[in-house]
Amino acid sequence: MEVFVRGVPLRTTENEFSKFIGPILSNLNIHDWQCSKRKQKTFAFLTFLKAKDGERFLALHGQALGGFSALSLSANGSNLMYLGTSLLCSLSNKQPDPLALKSLEMESKARLTAKQPASQSGTDSPMKGGSSSLKTVDISCGMWSYRNSRPVFISYFDWKSRGTVKFSSKMVTASLESGMRIDFWFTTVEEVNLESLPHAAITMTLNQAPTFLRPTSDRGDFLLQNHPQPAWTRIACLSGQHEAMSGTCLVYRFRLEATTVDQQRKAMGRAHGILRPIQQHVEVVSPTESYKAEMDTFLQRMELHSMSRYPAALPFTVKFQLQRLVQNSFLSPENICGLFPEVDKIITRSGSRICARAIRRLCSQLPYRCLETDANEADIAAITTRLRSNEERLQEGYVSRYEMPNLQDRAYIHRVAFSPTGMHLLGPEPEPYNRVLRRYRENHEYFARVVFYDENGEAIRFSPLWSNDALYHERFKRILNEGFGVASRRFNFLGFSHSSLRAQSCWFMAPFVHEGSLLFDRQLIQGLGDFSKIRCPAKCAARIGQAFSETPVALTVPEGVVQVVPDIERNGRVFSDGVGSLSKALLEKLWAVLPPERRGKPRAFQIRYSGTWLSHYC
Repeated sequence: MEVFVRGVPLRTTENEFSKFIGPILSNLNIHDWQCSKRKQKTFAFLTFLKAKDGERFLALHGQALGGFSALSLSANGSNLMYLGTSLLCSLSNKQPDPLALKSLEMESKARLTAKQPASQSGTDSPMKGGSSSLKTVDISCGMWSYRNSRPVFISYFDWKSRGTVKFSSKMVTASLESGMRIDFWFTTVEEVNLESLPHAAITMTLNQAPTFLRPTSDRGDFLLQNHPQPAWTRIACLSGQHEAMSGTCLVYRFRLEATTVDQQRKAMGRAHGILRPIQQHVEVVSPTESYKAEMDTFLQRMELHSMSRYPAALPFTVKFQLQRLVQNSFLSPENICGLFPEVDKIITRSGSRICARAIRRLCSQLPYRCLETDANEADIAAITTRLRSNEERLQEGYVSRYEMPNLQDRAYIHRVAFSPTGMHLLGPEPEPYNRVLRRYRENHEYFARVVFYDENGEAIRFSPLWSNDALYHERFKRILNEGFGVASRRFNFLGFSHSSLRAQSCWFMAPFVHEGSLLFDRQLIQGLGDFSKIRCPAKCAARIGQAFSETPVALTVPEGVVQVVPDIERNGRVFSDGVGSLSKALLEKLWAVLPPERRGKPRAFQIRYSGTWLSHYC
């Protein structure tokens, strides 16, 4: 039996309301009950194992429906007051969750068994009540999908390894028999679901990938000799199969040994009030193929679909946004294919530019996929409706500053972010011009600004708890050496400026046709100047990096305008290194081309001079 309670204060937690209602039910000799209070809601549910217990509670504190659906106090009843607010209790209009009833039944049996002497009980409790850890049977990794308007968990990866799940004050730690460890920080947890017997499990939905750790080997993981070695080494995934999905599939399910929901709540301790778990039955579905195979199928279908539908391939800007929905965990590879027909129609009606912008807006409109997400807002039909609405608004002229055409001093560049576990697609976003972007104005979509950061978007920094060397050498170094692919294009390392290096970012490019021939990254570098005589790698990188320095303004000057003057030297020291002068005529030309926000008469300029291009800072 389920009772609906109205008037619960908005900020009241489930734990606080349970503490309030518990003594009231105990006075009525009611012990088999369960409370459910959702976040930011003004109502709660009370589930009773025995219908007669719920009837006794309503007979004393319940309200009955009167005329015009109004609530009126039943005979001999009395209102419950909580924090100065009157609570209205009535029979719920829905049936109680069968899983919740099974959980209450198991807890009732465990309570009655605990009252018997140890000689009569015959078995020990599966877990001590005060323990903060739970024993796991295996771990599954996957994502949520929706079938017949019901959420289902698609398990792409099953790790058959026993271990424990422990709750601390800031994170959940899963320790495996293999020695590996997974840390789930509370700030990354969107939803926690508890399940009782016969399929005891905890399912956590995250908004970013967890931290994977392995014990540091005796030989050391890329650490120097005589260097203090942390006990743990941070890694990108649990195994080769898990590598393809570690940054994209953010739902983890731990199948537990025989435990009740009450034991799981006790094991959570204070974390129960922070995570506020829910209790629903989770339907687990096995995919028809692996996640990597689904991703490869999606990329192939996107490429073959575009080539069969259009004389030329589907524009890169559209394919980039479609892959972004998958790569950033908004949709599964299987679901995204359902948008292809609508994408065709939008391109036919409005063009590829509006289509790319309409798809990009979905990233901020799609609901986060959880158990409690309304399936009617997350299915393909609802997403298609949002896509059409975005198209209509763009046709009416509504654009954000990130969607405006290229400004005079900005280029719109796609961004790719690499975290320890995955690749995330962003943008395009405005980037200040540099010598390379200014020279190849018509080919900006072949350049990518690449940044390396941690899962939370911050820079990866030294940690005394673990070593990051495996990430640097096994993951990030491989990306720099081998490049990466996005939407059928292969991007390779190009270069970096001194400022971008501090921000852990650099430039990549894909080959494109320039002046009748295919231009590759090394050929582009050769066209920037002759660096063959520089033997020091650091100095060579610094010289090449000058071409990637931000140059908001460029000015064309005639040949022969530059004159070389002798340096000022005294006692073997050079006092004019990097210092020069310019004529008043050139100074006035620079003043004239300055952007409006920098108008004025600056006297000092930093100049990047190459061929006929004169770029500056002021």
